Amino acid sequence: MSRVLLLSIIFFSIWFALSGHNDTFFLTIGVVVTALCILIVNRMRDREVVNGLDLSGHFVRQLVGYVVYFVWLLKEIMNSAWIVTQIIIDPKLPINPNTVKIRASQRTSLGLVVFANSITLTPGTLTIDITGQELMVHSLVRGGGDDLEGGIMDAKITALECTE
Repeated sequence: MSRVLLLSIIFFSIWFALSGHNDTFFLTIGVVVTALCILIVNRMRDREVVNGLDLSGHFVRQLVGYVVYFVWLLKEIMNSAWIVTQIIIDPKLPINPNTVKIRASQRTSLGLVVFANSITLTPGTLTIDITGQELMVHSLVRGGGDDLEGGIMDAKITALECTE
């Protein structure tokens, strides 16, 4: 019961923060949507792990991990956007496009998709193809994929996965 209450508070808080409305009509819609989400989560509860998402008691810890990762990703996006802006402003336009294959260590398809989308969200890089555990990444400048080969993003996403 406490798990349902905690999830209800989390879901409703997220809905309220994103909607910004405090009219009775909208609050009622928020409660209904929260209840539907709780019903869906409870139906999935029979399986402790669904596609890499932990639905057991570690759910809140995993949710916090994703929030921390999202903040880190925003920082990386802003850093990359600044670098791409400098390249574009430079009159010589010092681009040197290349592609690089990156080996992913994710154990679930959800983790692999999060990794590929995180690469694509970062300015100057684009995931072109996924074959097995290898990602083909296009980079605006040579060496743009060096950080990806270093594995910081890969390791952070793999740490968020739950495969038990």
